[in-house]
Amino acid sequence: MNPYKYVCDLPVVNVTASQESIEKALLALLDEKEVYRISVKEICEKANVARSTFYTYYDVIDDCLLIIENRFLHNIIELTMRLEGHEKIEKIDLGFIEETLEFIQSNQKMLYLFMIKRYNARFINKWKDAIKYHLYQRMPTQIAQKNRELTMEIIASVAMGAYQYWLRNPYDIDVDYVKHLIRKTIKGYTEG
Repeated sequence: MNPYKYVCDLPVVNVTASQESIEKALLALLDEKEVYRISVKEICEKANVARSTFYTYYDVIDDCLLIIENRFLHNIIELTMRLEGHEKIEKIDLGFIEETLEFIQSNQKMLYLFMIKRYNARFINKWKDAIKYHLYQRMPTQIAQKNRELTMEIIASVAMGAYQYWLRNPYDIDVDYVKHLIRKTIKGYTEG
C-alpha cells in the first residue's frame, strides 16, 4: 500500500463567497506579516465580514490556511493523476513537469508566499509527499526497499528546490532547462 495515499484524500472544501473573501484577506495579511501576528479581527476587517462569519467556517486561523493549502495540493495532484496508467517510472511521459511549471507560474504569488516569504513547511512537505505518491509504485524493483524512501525524498527535494529557485528568480530561469534537470534527476536516481 502506498504510504503517501493520504495526499489524495486531503479534504477539499467548496468555499462560499464569504470564505473566499476571508482566504484572500488572510493571504494579503500573510504578505505583510507572519501568521502568528495576524488576528481574526484583522482578517474580518480586511475581508469585510463579521467575526461570527469567520467562526462559522473556522475555529482558528490555521483552519483557513489548511483549506487553502489542501485546495492547492488537490489541484497539483489532479495535474499529475495522468501518471496513474504507468507502472514504471521509465515509461512515464514526463510532460507533467511542463504542466506543473505552468501551474506554478499561474499561482506564483501564493506559492512565493508559502515557499519563500512565509516558508510553510507543512505545505511543502505535503507537496513533496504528493510527488512521492506518484513515484512510489513506479520505482524500479532493483532499488532496494530501504533505499526507496531516500530516493523519493531526493527527487521530491530536487523538484521543490527547483520550484523555489524559480520563484525567487522568475526572470533568470530557462524553463526548458528546469524540465531537463528534473527529468535527469528522476532518471538518474531511478535507474538502479
